[in-house]
Amino acid sequence: MSASPVEVLRSAIDLLAQIDPSDLTTAELADDCLELQRQRHRLDGITTRLLNPWQHSGVWACDGSRSPASRLARETRSSIGSCRGHLRRSAAAAHLPAVVDAIIAGELSIDHLDLFAAKRTPERAWAMDRDQRDLVASCTTLNFAQARTLLDYWAATHDDQASGSDAPRPDTGSRVFLSETFEGAWVLDGTLDALSGGIVANELIRLDRQLAEHDASAGVTRTPAQRRAAALALMAQRSASLPDNS
Repeated sequence: MSASPVEVLRSAIDLLAQIDPSDLTTAELADDCLELQRQRHRLDGITTRLLNPWQHSGVWACDGSRSPASRLARETRSSIGSCRGHLRRSAAAAHLPAVVDAIIAGELSIDHLDLFAAKRTPERAWAMDRDQRDLVASCTTLNFAQARTLLDYWAATHDDQASGSDAPRPDTGSRVFLSETFEGAWVLDGTLDALSGGIVANELIRLDRQLAEHDASAGVTRTPAQRRAAALALMAQRSASLPDNS
């Protein structure tokens, strides 16, 4: 009889436990640490997917345990508080299948699941179910801080639409100054709050990458600052071309 996937995993961990860090080169140590972290997130995603049906099956009570958390804590020698947290995360994951799929595929981290779960409030649940796959696709191209900003923006936009309010947001300290010089050039300066700055930065980075790829294929040489200026102008051009309220 062939070994089960869990048995294969246990054997693989036994082999990993035999690694002596002193036997590794600096490059090997770095590669192994990063890869183990990636695989840990994938394993967390798989565990999270399995925990929810386990706790609803009732099988945890077969030994007289009073709750899924108490059984999990006792069997794994963990704190009951952390086990309750794992079960809450698993319950949230049942409503975020696209996020879990991306984690298991190695495209997102388990931290993203907590990020999405926090934004899936009862008031936003239907909108999250509608937009989840698109949000996940965007997050796979961003770092974690950028993904958090994206979800903050998504939540704020949904809340504004749900309230039907067009009232301006409270002053957050954002300021932008744009002045024309006597030579016809323009000087841009300013400060953006965390949410607004993250929105602008995410799109600026995305367009800058596209322009860098285009420049490389076309043999164009520009500094990063010149590309960002072109990306900013492109953002404005695309915004101006969209119909109102789009």
